Amino acid sequence: MISPHPILDLTCTLSLNDFSVVDYQHLLSVCEQQRRNRWVDNARAVCLMRLERIDEALEIFRRIALSPGTCVLRGDLPDEIKLNYASALLVKGQLIGALDVLDELSDPDQWTAIQIRCVLLDWERSLPWWKRILWRAGRLEFATPISVDFELGVWPPTGVSIPGRSIDRAGTSDEFGRIAGDDTADPASVPL
Repeated sequence: MISPHPILDLTCTLSLNDFSVVDYQHLLSVCEQQRRNRWVDNARAVCLMRLERIDEALEIFRRIALSPGTCVLRGDLPDEIKLNYASALLVKGQLIGALDVLDELSDPDQWTAIQIRCVLLDWERSLPWWKRILWRAGRLEFATPISVDFELGVWPPTGVSIPGRSIDRAGTSDEFGRIAGDDTADPASVPL
């Protein structure tokens, strides 16, 4: 059985049926009081993204996603954090960075990855033909604002167990509150 996740206090603010009622500022303050690990930091960054504080979210993602002193993703980084990092890069307008992170996913067909790629395709289609050619030829970035039509951030991440509240992508869990198909160790025990 998976051990409870350190974000147990978040259950009081997290409504799995209606994410629109979540008070992300309160959720952020709860996260800041938790023991620091990459899952808590991921939750903090998702809250910041949903509060439209993208620069602060990117600072957190760079700290937990990149190998120290480099711009290379950590080898043991879960896809959920990669997806959230790619989302933050996308709305910041760092399109090449977002694509590079998506290229590192172990499962590139995840719903959030597809949504990000669709936003990028729509952006590309909005370019004049000659800029589209430049983008395709050399991946040149342009100062074009990017807007998304989906809520930023994967929450809760796959593998997180919150008793009575754990869900998989289909919204189901087993009798122990574990996410279906996840029999890995407690995500909180994974070293940064």
